[in-house]
Order: sequence, then C-alpha cells, then structure tokens
Amino acid sequence: MTIHLNRAGVVGAQRQGLADLICLCGAPARLEILLALAETPSEVGTLAGVLAHDITQISHQLRPLRDAGLVKAARHGCRVMYSLDYGAVETEESGQAITLTVRALDGSTVRFTVPRGTTDSNPAAR
Repeated sequence: MTIHLNRAGVVGAQRQGLADLICLCGAPARLEILLALAETPSEVGTLAGVLAHDITQISHQLRPLRDAGLVKAARHGCRVMYSLDYGAVETEESGQAITLTVRALDGSTVRFTVPRGTTDSNPAAR
C-alpha cells in the first residue's frame, strides 16, 4: 500500500486532522471496509461475509467511518445499506490498483493506493 500526502500548507490543527485521518483510514479492517464499499454498497452481514470478519467487528469499525462522514447509511425497512460518501471519498481504479482519496472536514487529503489482490481477507492470501 502507498500513502500519498500533500504537506504543502499543512500547519497546526491541520497536522492533527491529517494524522487522525491516516489513523482512521489506515486501520486494516476500516481500509478493507472502504475498499469493499468502493466496489458496491452493502449491508453489515454482506461486508462481514466478503471480508471474513464477524458482524460485530464490522459494525464496530463502521461507526468511526460514519462519524467522520466517510461512510453513509440508508435504512430500507429493517435493512441498513452502507456506502461511501462520495463528497468525502473518491475512488479511482486502474488495472492493477485501487486508489481512495479521502478528505477530512478541515480539507486535509490522504490518498491510499492499494494493489489489486492485496485486499483479500482470506488468511492464506496474506
């Protein structure tokens, strides 16, 4: 994984915001969730199955992503569909990598570039 930072003009509180953003998105389970949601909106149970984590862990990891405005939830009856908030997260796909550009409320931006095939949650693939 490659992380791209634009440090020009980042001062004081923005440094803390940038550090918080890297910490938030850099957690392996959260990054996996963001990448999965870049593919398609999903329910917690679907995410748990795709990422091979239990539902409780996925729910726990979704909360800070929602609080930061990176993920949004839409209730459809008793189901809740999660998706990226494309005002805060942009995705770019190439044949060999997926790039997420994440914007914090203070304007800080971090780009995560993840080679395809490295997001597989199968423990044998790691």
